[in-house]
Amino acid sequence: MAKKQKDVVCGMDVDENSKFKSNYNKQNYYFCSESCKKEFDRNPKKYAH
Repeated sequence: MAKKQKDVVCGMDVDENSKFKSNYNKQNYYFCSESCKKEFDRNPKKYAH
């Protein structure tokens, strides 16, 4: 079973095996949808903690 992560854009719980993911400052971020990933990729500083 894949570990759950929080989608930093919308707040949903997402499996680490999601096909929507990005890497920013050597940290992986996981998303529930392509639209959340695109939003993060446009401005990662806004969402990265």
